[in-house]
Amino acid sequence: AAVVAAGKVPVVWQPTTAGPGDPAWDDALPANTVYMVWLNQQSAASYAAAGRDVVYTTPFYVAGMGSNGWLDVFNAQLLPTNPPLSPKAAKHVLGGEVCAWGESLSGANLAFRAFTIGAAAAESFWRDHAEGHAVSEASGLGLGDRYNRFLCHILRFGVDAPPIMPSYCAVAGEERSAQTA
Repeated sequence: AAVVAAGKVPVVWQPTTAGPGDPAWDDALPANTVYMVWLNQQSAASYAAAGRDVVYTTPFYVAGMGSNGWLDVFNAQLLPTNPPLSPKAAKHVLGGEVCAWGESLSGANLAFRAFTIGAAAAESFWRDHAEGHAVSEASGLGLGDRYNRFLCHILRFGVDAPPIMPSYCAVAGEERSAQTA
């Protein structure tokens, strides 16, 4: 109530998969509340279709950064696709966010995950998601090479990041030739 009284827009994490009409929030929050949706794309689509603003975090969630890591994030679509959104509903997806949770991070991997996953998310957030721009074609589009150059750049700042494809990177006077991680 204090947030609304102060003229602010409430931003909340999605409480359950129920989407709009969720008994946890139904009458408690104003219609301009922004929902940080992380549980699944169906609820993201239902919030957006109901005219609620959404920050879509589901496909960019760091907890899911398994063996495919950056590739899963790079491949992620900025809009929910199941079900597909109408153009009107798509306008309610304000963007995406990479989320990092402490149970999967420590000083040993924080910089690596933040920079490598963040760079892959930036590619996804800014690229054209039209047909033909899938990651399976990333090397043909030069995107994989650009990503590897970014990893080389952060190596120069002391972040130990493995390459994603065979590459060469000169770091602080030493030559570093790497194989695919």
